[in-house]
Amino acid sequence: MQNALRAIHSHKVPIATLNYDTLAEKATGLQSIDFVDTKGLLEWSRGEKEGVLHLHGVWTDPKNCVFGIRDYQNTVDDEIRAVIQPALGSLKRLLFVGCGDTFADPNFSALVKWLRTNLGASAPQHYALVQQSEVASRLVDPSWHGFVEPLSHGETHADLPGFLLDCFPTKAARRTTIARRATNIEFERIISAYRAFLIRDCGEMTIEGMRADLDTAQRKFNIERLFVPLDLQEFPPASLASDPRRKEELTEWHASHGAPKSFSEVFEKNLKMALLALPGGGKTMLLKRLAVAYANPARRQDSADKLPILDLIPLVIRCREWKEHIRKPISSLIKNISTITGDSSLDGLAGAIEKPLKAGTVILLVDGLDEIHDDGDRSVFVENLEKFLEIYPKIRLLVTSREAGFDLIAPCLNRFCVKFRIAPLNREAVTLLCDSWHKLMGGGALESIAEARMVASTLLGTDSLRRLAENPLLCTMLLVVKHGFGRLPPDRVTLYDRAVEILLDTWNIKGHDALNTKEAVPQLACVAYELLRLGKQTATEREILKILEEARAWLPMIGRYAKDSPHDFLKRVELRSSLMIEGGYTTEEGRVVPFYQFRHLTFQEYLAAVAAVDGHIVSQPHSVNVLDFLRSNLVSEEWKEVIPMAAVLARSQAAPLLTALVEEAEREYKVFSPGARGRQASVSLDGGLPPATARIVRAMVEEANFPADLLMRSAPIVAWFAHGCEFNENWQSLSRGPYGPEIRSAALRLYMSHPLFEETNVRRTLCYLEASSHPASDWADDHLIASSIQIIRNGDEEDVVRAISAVAGSFQLIHRSSAAARSDECYHEIERRLFDKNIKIRLIAIWAWGYWRHLQPDIGRHKPLPSPETIELLSRRFLSLDEDWEDFGDLGVADLIGVPRGSCDLNLSESEIARFKNLIDDYRKDSRSNNVTLNRLSALSRVAFIAKDLMYDYEVRELFTIRKLPLYHNGEFDDMLAALGLPLQESRRKPRRRNTAVTAN
Repeated sequence: MQNALRAIHSHKVPIATLNYDTLAEKATGLQSIDFVDTKGLLEWSRGEKEGVLHLHGVWTDPKNCVFGIRDYQNTVDDEIRAVIQPALGSLKRLLFVGCGDTFADPNFSALVKWLRTNLGASAPQHYALVQQSEVASRLVDPSWHGFVEPLSHGETHADLPGFLLDCFPTKAARRTTIARRATNIEFERIISAYRAFLIRDCGEMTIEGMRADLDTAQRKFNIERLFVPLDLQEFPPASLASDPRRKEELTEWHASHGAPKSFSEVFEKNLKMALLALPGGGKTMLLKRLAVAYANPARRQDSADKLPILDLIPLVIRCREWKEHIRKPISSLIKNISTITGDSSLDGLAGAIEKPLKAGTVILLVDGLDEIHDDGDRSVFVENLEKFLEIYPKIRLLVTSREAGFDLIAPCLNRFCVKFRIAPLNREAVTLLCDSWHKLMGGGALESIAEARMVASTLLGTDSLRRLAENPLLCTMLLVVKHGFGRLPPDRVTLYDRAVEILLDTWNIKGHDALNTKEAVPQLACVAYELLRLGKQTATEREILKILEEARAWLPMIGRYAKDSPHDFLKRVELRSSLMIEGGYTTEEGRVVPFYQFRHLTFQEYLAAVAAVDGHIVSQPHSVNVLDFLRSNLVSEEWKEVIPMAAVLARSQAAPLLTALVEEAEREYKVFSPGARGRQASVSLDGGLPPATARIVRAMVEEANFPADLLMRSAPIVAWFAHGCEFNENWQSLSRGPYGPEIRSAALRLYMSHPLFEETNVRRTLCYLEASSHPASDWADDHLIASSIQIIRNGDEEDVVRAISAVAGSFQLIHRSSAAARSDECYHEIERRLFDKNIKIRLIAIWAWGYWRHLQPDIGRHKPLPSPETIELLSRRFLSLDEDWEDFGDLGVADLIGVPRGSCDLNLSESEIARFKNLIDDYRKDSRSNNVTLNRLSALSRVAFIAKDLMYDYEVRELFTIRKLPLYHNGEFDDMLAALGLPLQESRRKPRRRNTAVTAN
């Protein structure tokens, strides 16, 4: 720093300081000039005298130093200062070094106010050197705004001397500095060019499916005009199925983490994220939004998503488009980005972005990990990604993928990413998308606004449409179809059918002749099926033309309708409909040729299903049964979307396909049936439902035509494998759909008759499905809760179980927003059912009762003290040998907060006392014993505390101190600790680490 000060002085730059010390003088050899020395001050101001001006005085003359409030008032009133400081600020450009909060100083704030009032925009621009991490906050600091511009000198204070020496080089260093400046200027140009490329590439969109005679269809518009903020759901922490603590931890986790959070909130806290969603879930649109928002900060405010203000350079990798390069190291991809994108202005990006990568001011956006079709290529890419992050650990990362393509590399990616799922669009997001659409279409006219509200109301009020509208792509497609047909379609298959028709018939009318759907759909379906059969999403022009030629030769009806040559047809499809598009270039037999792909994988899957049902298949031209085309792919991951859609399209002819699925599901069930308990650990805990069962669930959601006998065979299997509805299989839609009653009844029968609760998690399944039979928003209505209370109070056995399950399920669905969480009457009716003679009612009641109590602090209410009868019941059940009671009985006992020490006279039998002592001994022998869960330990301490004459005070204290009972501490044990005379921190423990991913501070 001394050399930097000497360099500044060598350039004849006047130096002023707020410090009292004379360190600057020792470095430069200059003399001190005190502001009270009027003669010296004026000579310094005119450049007649060299020295270091001390604005607040020098330590050698303490009486003139500015220390306290009175001294500051004197500086503000000082007439000499009132002349000199405005002159310095208005006639010269000032560079502030090490002056972070200087502008809040009363002396300087008076100067800033004077300059703003008297000179306004005419004042010269001043600058202040700050760390890179401070630039964004200083840009919006009102005390800096309009007076001083922040400039980054580097990442740390240690970078400051080097920066100053670059700015004020000595003669020997000037040549190096000039070269470095030239390089920096070139780097800034390249990064600016890349930002501009991202704006062009990601920042605009057109509406596919609109007539070309509409002005909106002929022009591009900014993506923010149709972008809606998204919510994310965190995945539960990974745990082994054999872990006895798994269920209690999942219950607790869902209660505190299950509600969706806004993307901006999650993004701000997590540096590295993997973002999963179903097809059309909004992954790519969100990634484009991030690329644009951080490539051009001015557009960050163009959406209501409230993205955090961060100084980031977006770096985008599109897995689908970069297929030929995807096995290369990430650094090689960056070096070749000009070749990959075809933009020569990006040459040298690797060098330009090296410093930001090291500084962590880059966000790497990886789009479509699942679209790397080869499993080996996908694994290599993720390995390269991990190596890249080891070199540049500070950067942010966002990877998007469909869940289907994520499972293989999930263990590797989970080492450095936090995994989230895009939540279905909520009511507000669907309404906002409808509003944005109609503003785009109608320009804000009153009739457009009214229509937007009507369409949103229809989408949200119709179960089948609402299930579609929860997906961003399908919601937009619904609006396109509504615009073209004048009404909304009832289901997904109908939606795709009409969307394809719109794209073929009504899009780009002025540019090209219409495509006859009888000509186009069979040929496109044939191509879609054959590509999917080969495991491909892209194909060269020659490969597609070969399929089209074979289709015309082997399938007579296709040949009869075909008007153009295969080549002309392909071009017309691309230019007229955009269903298939030219995706880029690849090499074929040494030549560079274009490759084609469907606009969206969803279209390819739908058309493949059409091919299977209608027989548009060149590889099996003589088969007539829909099952013949799909038999070998029933449980294939790549066909998991096609199979259910084929079942829907086949309508009354779907029985063979559905029968094969049900038979396969029955084989899956036998593997995990009660007689095979030893293999139960892998039922569905490691990635979702078994394949055949998953296809059945999707077909039910899509409302395929299930014969009654197949429905009766499949419903119990679905209920068995649902496993608490933990997985993203659209259980809400299933429960509200036409097969919901059968599935809920199957879950009820399983709960009422089967003892294997641990394996099937059927209680959670039953609760979730019963609650989901109503729209989630209905549970915020007191009317629904009132009817549930009446059933709990007076219903028969099964109705009471259903009603209590639905209330508990409402807590899962909307948590503290459920009207039941605020209903004391509901709580007391459920508490009354704890004493029911039917064990099934008691078990479901204890869960709902405990969940209700768990939510009370979240809504700002105190948990009520249970009745003496309830306290005794819970304590006795805890000490009984009833294993079915254990999971939730433990939670109930542990939650007996506020019950005084020794207030419950249990009159325990010798066997009950012995069991309690044995549990204590189990823990004393091994604090990690699988026989003693955390909730069991919490319950042990609570029973020991409230039971009269069960344990002496010193014995209870031992549970907290000598035995170090590992209790969660968030206030629920304060009453016991205070009564026992123990400090609160005795029971605190560090929370167990659940994820190793890096998070932002």
